[in-house]
Amino acid sequence: MLIGLFLLPTRSATAQETVEIRVVAILATSEHDRIDPRLKELAEQVRRKHPEWTGFEVAHQNRGKLRQGTPEKFRLVGDAFAEVTWKGFDPDGRTVLSVVLPTLDEFTYSCACTKFLPVVTHHRTESGKRLIVALNVQPCQKEVDKEPPD
Repeated sequence: MLIGLFLLPTRSATAQETVEIRVVAILATSEHDRIDPRLKELAEQVRRKHPEWTGFEVAHQNRGKLRQGTPEKFRLVGDAFAEVTWKGFDPDGRTVLSVVLPTLDEFTYSCACTKFLPVVTHHRTESGKRLIVALNVQPCQKEVDKEPPD
């Protein structure tokens, strides 16, 4: 019976099957000054570099689960999609994503917990609005290895 306990698999960081992702498509414009209240902080940050953008609105929101190594597509606006792949965890326990967005090359980054990463793309809608994509993943820390009971 004791031998069986030693053969039981332990749960490790690599055993985590999925992480949850949120992908938000945001449109920026200089044609109005309405800012979705949820985007107030983001708008302030983006306007430091692009002061001509005065209006910010959420165009589409996605929520899904990612399996490690399996790319998933998320609709943004029109025929534009984001492709996101969960690469696992970095040595500090942050979630690592590989992302492909319209008009941008593929990039990989480690996610900070509870924070959205906003990415300004060069994609414009038919009405001339600029696409910003905000990404958030949970959990952002790997689970601690657990020892089997004595």
